[in-house]
Amino acid sequence: MIDVLSDVLNHLNLRSVRCSRLEASGAWSLRFSLRTTLKFVAVMKGEAWLIPDEENPVHLCEGDAFFLSNAAGYVVASDATVTPMDGLNAFDWDTGKTGCFGGDDTIMLGGGFDVHGGPIDFLLKVMPKVIQISAQSHSAKALRLSLSLLDSELENQKIGSDAASKSLADVMLVHALRAYAFGDGFRSPTWLNGLAHPKISRALAVMHGNPEYGWKVEDLARAASMSRSSFARIFAEKVGLPPLAYLTQWRLERACAALRQGVEPISGIAQASGYGSESAFGLAFKRQLGISPGRYRKDHGLMNPEKAVIGH
Repeated sequence: MIDVLSDVLNHLNLRSVRCSRLEASGAWSLRFSLRTTLKFVAVMKGEAWLIPDEENPVHLCEGDAFFLSNAAGYVVASDATVTPMDGLNAFDWDTGKTGCFGGDDTIMLGGGFDVHGGPIDFLLKVMPKVIQISAQSHSAKALRLSLSLLDSELENQKIGSDAASKSLADVMLVHALRAYAFGDGFRSPTWLNGLAHPKISRALAVMHGNPEYGWKVEDLARAASMSRSSFARIFAEKVGLPPLAYLTQWRLERACAALRQGVEPISGIAQASGYGSESAFGLAFKRQLGISPGRYRKDHGLMNPEKAVIGH
């Protein structure tokens, strides 16, 4: 059965763009306002304050990690009252990726991601602005392993460390999304929330495994081992959409990914998206996105040089 989270991340073309390491002692404060879509901050040693834009300061202890979505800026500091300096200018990117400020009482890691998704953004819509993973949480154990490896790569800067760091950052994001999906407390209805439900997750998996199939609600209810009425109700409660509305959105997200590649004919994309004709696909696409598939490809395709640059 297909892994839904991996399927979504693969279609969104998630890219780690930068990782860094900070050693500091005394009074210090750094502001980071990169335009990357997602960011993470983790404390490997000591303690610090994290101050996300428009959010309350949060005290971080050793082993704590935060993920920030929707390009939120933030400050990390030893003292929340210290005036911050520009974080990017504090690092010598030519000689290494460790910023040093008077000692190593505190050691922190940070990084960013860009998500090259389309207007239907399956990842950002399901993420809160801040995901906190406490060192005391059950999810922290797996995350700590990735952080330890990332810390070693950034500190030692051996050959291939850049590629290794980016891959480890991708693994950390998966750990964070798992922690959010299966964590305690209220979460808004989303497909990620649905993955935490054992029966709804089976229905999501069959849709992702064969999105071009002409699924009916009773087919999906059967895959989930539920009655049609119970399935439709619980799916909408957990995911936030009726089953077939979710399927339509995922089909169009896949279509957006294919159009961005600029290779497959639109007729083939229409068929792979579960539409009987190119015209039916075009109507559904324009109704959801406001533009035609051809225009979307022209504006967002990888062959467009203006769209090929990763934000920093």
